[in-house]
Amino acid sequence: MKVRVEIQNGIDEDEAVIYCREEGDEVRNLRRLIMEQGAPGADIVFYQENREYYFPLSDVLFFETEGETVYAHTEDDLYRVKYRLYELE
Repeated sequence: MKVRVEIQNGIDEDEAVIYCREEGDEVRNLRRLIMEQGAPGADIVFYQENREYYFPLSDVLFFETEGETVYAHTEDDLYRVKYRLYELE
């Protein structure tokens, strides 16, 4: 596995992106370790298109449903979650 760190001035928030052929145990463990350091307590995966996002639950303003889908609203965006409202409660 290669590791590369790029320093970029002028960004609002640090972001870690993992490029992989498949999500095996090594990648899952790496993701878990990063999330434990960067966003303690973030155990919900948020989705937009084919991407997964992880951020603190405190960034979520509210959850809503549209048909069978549950969405998390943040100040700037909308994310799909794979939980039912009763599970989020």
